[in-house]
Amino acid sequence: MLMDKKTINDFENLLNLKSKGMKFLANLEKLNPNHKLKLEDFETLTDGDNEIVESILSFDSHNYGFGEFFEKIVIGKGILHLRSLAIQQVSEELFTFHDQVLLDNEDFKSFRKRSVRLANFLKSYSEELGETKDDAYLSGLFFNLPFACEQAGKLLLIESSDSIEAGGMAERIADKLLEYGFSSFITTMVRDSYKDFDTVSFPLAQAISRVGNEAFLKIHKDGRNSLSDLYPDRALLDIIGVSRRRLFEIIKKQLSKN
Repeated sequence: MLMDKKTINDFENLLNLKSKGMKFLANLEKLNPNHKLKLEDFETLTDGDNEIVESILSFDSHNYGFGEFFEKIVIGKGILHLRSLAIQQVSEELFTFHDQVLLDNEDFKSFRKRSVRLANFLKSYSEELGETKDDAYLSGLFFNLPFACEQAGKLLLIESSDSIEAGGMAERIADKLLEYGFSSFITTMVRDSYKDFDTVSFPLAQAISRVGNEAFLKIHKDGRNSLSDLYPDRALLDIIGVSRRRLFEIIKKQLSKN
């Protein structure tokens, strides 16, 4: 594939998690969630970018103008609600790279949809994981980014002194998320995504992620009824604490809801 400058920039943006929504979310991650925002704080968070402000406004269901949004959402509901809106934006924009460059690759045709499904699956287990719903969601949303970067690098024939394998990509992306201020749970989930299961830090979360990921890939390729032919690792199901049948019922119910 002939790479132009834009293609290379798109890949670097994916690898370094550079997008307006990601930057806004990262700015929020560094704040105390109980901090009361002022107008100048919000302008700093958005870098005074009207485009990012309008985008964040669009994810709020009240259709507020800026004045009402600032008063009722920024001041009224605060950082945690803004974070939820920012997460919606990130899930919308983070996976656009493959649409432009990798559309002919089968594994990327439904990459964003599978990532969002996995994010919602992890979110449904937030209580069992002892994590917030947002952190559980983000751990699922970012879980497959190392795979995306590995495949993009190979398909675009990008040469790098760093490892192009998914394990190396997982380390790079986890380091970037840590630099951005994301929780140790999220960064460790990404870092461990390609490690041997015996070495991971959060066995329950990894078991849920790996079984869910396998199921959503199977559904993408062969349809939801194909789960009858899928037999996840018994040890992972034991850690999750549910039967194969029950887990697939949960997954199918989630597909219907989302």
